[in-house]
Amino acid sequence: MAKKKTSFRIIALVFIVIILFSSCLSAKSQEKIKVSWIDADGSLIQITYLDEIDNFQERELPSDTEKWHYTDWKIVYSTDLVICVAQRVERIKYIWKNIDGSIIQEKIGVYSEKLTHPEMYDSKEQWKYTGWNKSFIENTCIFTPQRIPNEEYFSGNVFQIVLNDESGTPISTGSGFIFNEEGWFITNNHVMDGGFSASAYFDIPNIETGEDYSKLSVIGGVYNNKELDIFIGKLENYAKLKDNYRNIIFNEKYEIGETTYSIGYPNSSLFMQINQGTLLEEYKDIYSKIYNTYYLLSDSYIAPGSSGGILVNENFEVIGITTLGLYADNSQTVYIAGGAVPTNLFYNRTKNPNELDLKLLNEIYL
Repeated sequence: MAKKKTSFRIIALVFIVIILFSSCLSAKSQEKIKVSWIDADGSLIQITYLDEIDNFQERELPSDTEKWHYTDWKIVYSTDLVICVAQRVERIKYIWKNIDGSIIQEKIGVYSEKLTHPEMYDSKEQWKYTGWNKSFIENTCIFTPQRIPNEEYFSGNVFQIVLNDESGTPISTGSGFIFNEEGWFITNNHVMDGGFSASAYFDIPNIETGEDYSKLSVIGGVYNNKELDIFIGKLENYAKLKDNYRNIIFNEKYEIGETTYSIGYPNSSLFMQINQGTLLEEYKDIYSKIYNTYYLLSDSYIAPGSSGGILVNENFEVIGITTLGLYADNSQTVYIAGGAVPTNLFYNRTKNPNELDLKLLNEIYL
């Protein structure tokens, strides 16, 4: 009788365990999956529940604000929890401006987007437009046209000087500047000093010879000043190149800090070079006291061969004649700045030069 009671109890216990296990499975199947939607700043947006993870769908992103643009959700899954964090990027204002500061176009965007720029300016006589400069002011990105001076604009005015000895052998090079359409030019005195004759090479193709330059001869000079380092002379047959002449004027005024361009043939370069810089200061040395002279110091590149070229401002007005380079070492490898004779020290000499006063180089220097 006792054995029958024991068997009955075991069967009853197994039955109870089966019922309890089935209840647990049923309860488990009825549990919800919690979904937390969180903004990028950590604040809670919403909590939702899912019966099954397969039913998960992303909700709409938060609306963009003036400062932020929402891109997507970062989602992390676990057994009974899903965490969704909104991702965002900072919005930025893009502005495209003309050289004069007027606005071409503006838009609101984000840092990471690929931009389509407005159509670039067509290159003009004076300038070549090459791209867009970019600058930031807080959350604003400003684009302005990137431009460089057009060498062709100066090809009828700035030329390379090759100085010859009595046998016609070249002994040195420099640069020169035509300041009127009759072929009168200005350069440094030290460029011409010691020469028997000189030739002028312009970056203008010669149709007759097929060469990529045009060559004229220096007739002579009407003014040379060793202390000021200025020479004024005239070229022969400049009428051949007269169509390339530009009325580039002198300006006796300048401002420290303004943009400058040195134009000439530094290091006896094959073609004209234009180098941008900033007007740094008025530079004086011991000779300034003696001869009442000084230089305009600019970090526009000026090197041997540049002498006699021009230093111009943003309006392409000549504010000086490039004359010397300053270096940090004797080997002239570490460039510091260059000096130009200011226009106000020689401008009066360029007014109405008289051909009757012309002297040959060998009469002036030899």
